[in-house]
Amino acid sequence: AANVYTRGGDVNLVVFNPCVGERRTVVKVRLPGDLADAASLSITDADGMPVPTQVTDVSDDGVTVLFLATLPSVGYAVYRVTKQQAAAFAPVLHVDETSLENGRYVVTLNKNGDIASVFDKKQQKELLSAPIQFQFLRNGLREYGAWELGYEDVCREPYAVLSGTPAVTLLENGPVRVALRVTRTFNASC
Repeated sequence: AANVYTRGGDVNLVVFNPCVGERRTVVKVRLPGDLADAASLSITDADGMPVPTQVTDVSDDGVTVLFLATLPSVGYAVYRVTKQQAAAFAPVLHVDETSLENGRYVVTLNKNGDIASVFDKKQQKELLSAPIQFQFLRNGLREYGAWELGYEDVCREPYAVLSGTPAVTLLENGPVRVALRVTRTFNASC
């Protein structure tokens, strides 16, 4: 670790990939409070190239940032955080109250809040034959009670399917991550 070059930048991040293959992944990091007052943060890779960055939380004690890291197989990469305007990236992610989209997939919700479609843009193919519904199944209560769901339980028709008008909330809309929350009730649940 002492031989890792970590000079330059206000903060340097060393990110390790324990997996056998190279991977591109979202990294979430909490940065110290002295960066929390920065109007903007920029993260660059070891070659000085900016990477997509998204601030998700700012408080007196620090700032939480997401960034897109490319990591070598069973290796590490160094990323530098600086207090400067983040680079603009062409939008790859899109979200609205009925869909989420990235470079590969489009996920669409129906009026009940169920996942109605997962379309693979690369294969030009719909991946679902029917909407993914929240189903309530009867549990045969065997040895482990509520923690055991048997094959017979899954094969039976559900005793109820969650339906009704959902409350859909846009949680995140940034260059690194987008998110929706779908809230529905069943009987007396809240």
